[in-house]
Order: sequence, then C-alpha cells, then structure tokens
Amino acid sequence: MAIPEEKHQEIVERLNAFANSGERGEFALRALERDIKTLHKADPVRGFTLRGMLASNLGDEPGTRENFQSARRLEPKNWWIEFNFGRALFNLGYPKEAREQAERVYQADPSNILSLDEWIVQVIFSGRALEASNKLKERTRLSPERNHRDSALIEELAEFFKFHELRDDDVEDVFVLTLNVLREQGGHRIATTFSVSQDEESEWVSGEVSLAESVNTVVDLNEKLAEAWAESEVAAKVGDLVNFMFVPAEV
Repeated sequence: MAIPEEKHQEIVERLNAFANSGERGEFALRALERDIKTLHKADPVRGFTLRGMLASNLGDEPGTRENFQSARRLEPKNWWIEFNFGRALFNLGYPKEAREQAERVYQADPSNILSLDEWIVQVIFSGRALEASNKLKERTRLSPERNHRDSALIEELAEFFKFHELRDDDVEDVFVLTLNVLREQGGHRIATTFSVSQDEESEWVSGEVSLAESVNTVVDLNEKLAEAWAESEVAAKVGDLVNFMFVPAEV
C-alpha cells in the first residue's frame, strides 16, 4: 500500500523537531521508529533514508552510513538521498565531509537553488566565512530576488575574517577539534551557532555548540575542550580571535 505524500512530510517534520529538541522523549522516539518502519515497507528508498537521518540524530554513525548506503543501492544518484546524507554527516560531527557532500550534490545540478543554499549552509557552519561569502555572490546570480537566510551572518563573519586575517582552514580545523572532543566523550550535539562577540577591549568569533546534556556534563566537556585547545597548534594560530564552547540546549 502506497504511503500518502502528506504522511511522509509529516514524518520528516517530526524527525526535524526531534533533532532540534533539547529533551528527547522515549515515546517520541518509539513513535518515529514505528512510523518509519511502516513507511519503509511501502517505500524502502525513503524508509532507509529516514532511518539514516534518525540514526544521525542519535549519534549512530554505523547506522547512518549503512542506511544511506542501502538507499543508494536501491536508487543511485537520488537527489533527496544525497542531500540528506550531507546533513546527516554534519549531525554526526563531520563538517568537512558534509561540506564536500553538499558540494557534490550542487555540482550535479548547478541550477538547483536548494542545493546551493544547502552548500552555503554547510560552508558557513563549518566555520568558512570567506568561502561562504564568495558562494553568496554565485547565489545572487541565480536568485537575485531572494536573499539566503544566513546572508547577514555570513557577511558579518567574512568582514571579521578579512579584518583580522583569519583563514577559513584554521577556523574549520578548530571547529573539527571541538567536535572531535565531543565525539570522544560521547556527547550529543543539537545545533551550532556563530556570532561576532565583543567587549570594551576586543572582539572575537563565538561558536556555541548546543548539547542535549546536563549542565554538569556540559561543564565537564568544556574542561576537556580547554585541555584540547591548550595542546593544539591550530588553536594557537587563531588565538583569542575564535572561541568555541559547549552550552546546554534549551528545552
């Protein structure tokens, strides 16, 4: 029996809400698993893809990769599979791999504005403000009537990078270092935000990594992060111009 498109969209919306929630109830998880299983019987391609997306939100790397590979075997070069695989990689804490995946999806169809938008998101939230700023120019050519949702943030960060001679590679590397600490400690990331912060004497790029963890766990993770930064040559390069920290997600 075919699953109505509305039901598929409803599952995707619930999955996104679950991913962005700081408090993940067992009931919501079990209901998602049940409904994805039902959809999978009628539409294995979507079923495997949704299972992979859910696995990435739970930090299950093997489950993520296995389910997306299963979807790919059934339907190679499917835009929806490849698009969501990039997001899943970012959820798992692999921003470089996610960025490269988003680029491949866009290059397969350079006229697709949604693919370009996603590529820009992956670039800026990997810490690459200068590259993201360049991508915005390409986007303006394709869609001059509508700005990218993160345009203001990208230009603010790019201006900061240029003024302080920050390199995209260095900022991305310290972000990867931050996510590696989180993965090694088994923490679970909900979201990452970037901003330019300042006080009376200085300004810096602030990256806040929201976690579905207790306050005490977040404190412990920030101590581990400080230790890793103190030993990192890349962190020494950016100095006080970039700061990442873990924060408890709002529930």
